[in-house]
Amino acid sequence: PQFYILVAAYFSHLLVGVTVASVSVSHLTELGVAAGIATVAAGALAAKMLSLESLMQTLARLAGGALGDRIDPRWLLIFAQGMLVIGLLALAKAASPTLMLLYAIGTGVGFGLTVLAVTVLLLNYYGRQSNLELFSLTCLVGAVSAAGPFIAGAMRDRLGSFSPTFELFAAVTAVVFVAVLAMRPPQASA
Repeated sequence: PQFYILVAAYFSHLLVGVTVASVSVSHLTELGVAAGIATVAAGALAAKMLSLESLMQTLARLAGGALGDRIDPRWLLIFAQGMLVIGLLALAKAASPTLMLLYAIGTGVGFGLTVLAVTVLLLNYYGRQSNLELFSLTCLVGAVSAAGPFIAGAMRDRLGSFSPTFELFAAVTAVVFVAVLAMRPPQASA
């Protein structure tokens, strides 16, 4: 079951990352990124938030690498999944600078740390011998996350906003968060 939880974490982080990269600028522009901002200025600010998110991904990986030997990577994954949930919920309602920063930091840190933590946990739990096969399977399942922007577009067309998509993906990630919280290292077969 631990492998499936790690696959689910990898899937959720890619689902969030691909979708946020694809539709967050449009979403924030539609929200007006604070009432009264011209559409061009709103789009520029939304793009800056996406750039900040990318910076946060890089910094999270750097910090996670430095902390990886001192902190159980499972706790890094728990923190990462929690940050993704917070970032998505903030993005769903991001009409203020505070919420926009929370979205950029939350999704950036969550995305950056999840990939690191899942990779390390696969090595820790299953060793190097099967790592290539297990990580390949993880990436294959993660590729399904490319449907995220399609789902976001379809939901926006039917519901009039991207917000429900971000809330739905936050709920999916919250389920993974709870599963990782309950997860323990696998025990060797007798």
